[in-house]
Amino acid sequence: MSLIKKLMSKHAKLESYYLWMIFFVIAVFLLAFGVYRLPDLL
Repeated sequence: MSLIKKLMSKHAKLESYYLWMIFFVIAVFLLAFGVYRLPDLL
């Protein structure tokens, strides 16, 4: 039982890590896109 709980918590940690990584990649992509498009908008 404790082993399953341990695996679950480990999996949840990995999931949140991946979510943060995806969020970071999207944020960087949007920032780069915004900087790239800014001269056209001005």
